[in-house]
Amino acid sequence: MSKLMEKADVTIIGGGIMGLSTAYHLAKSGSNVILVEMGKIAAGASGCNNGEFSRGYGESGELGIYAGSYKMYEDWSKSGELGYDIEFEVDSEIWLLTDEHIESMKHGPWKRRLEIWEKAGRRPLKRDEWKISEPNISEDIKWGIETTVNTINIWKVCHGLAQTAKKYGAKIFTHTKVNDIEVKKDKVENV
Repeated sequence: MSKLMEKADVTIIGGGIMGLSTAYHLAKSGSNVILVEMGKIAAGASGCNNGEFSRGYGESGELGIYAGSYKMYEDWSKSGELGYDIEFEVDSEIWLLTDEHIESMKHGPWKRRLEIWEKAGRRPLKRDEWKISEPNISEDIKWGIETTVNTINIWKVCHGLAQTAKKYGAKIFTHTKVNDIEVKKDKVENV
């Protein structure tokens, strides 16, 4: 087994969306970055998901992160910076509800969920108020919440991040296993 001998400001373990995004942003800002992946880029959970993400609303916390991600994907899609068509799409959809669903939203955890949705501009609409036409559904569906679903091709995003991080100077090593992390005085010395 050969050892990799490289020096870096930052060593990132894992070639999924989080590791690749970190490598991309750090390399773009001028840091000397190494990313180590034991398999292929996006071969784990990142490569297996459907690429659906929330747009988010608001400026802080989790909602701010969602909104920031949406903006980043939108910008990458428009600019082509990642070298791939990342297949950024926004489609309309409607969540279908019965009277029982509406009743359950008056209390418990669903009440809080409804408050969050309403704050984001989503509220249950009576069937005759829908902008999205859904003529072939059961008559007991009397309510709906119109919203959007946002998707990207996560495989293309991950490979685009890897390619672009390399362009900014990051070194990416696939099929490379990390066997140990050496820490001295609360500082990582060797990976």
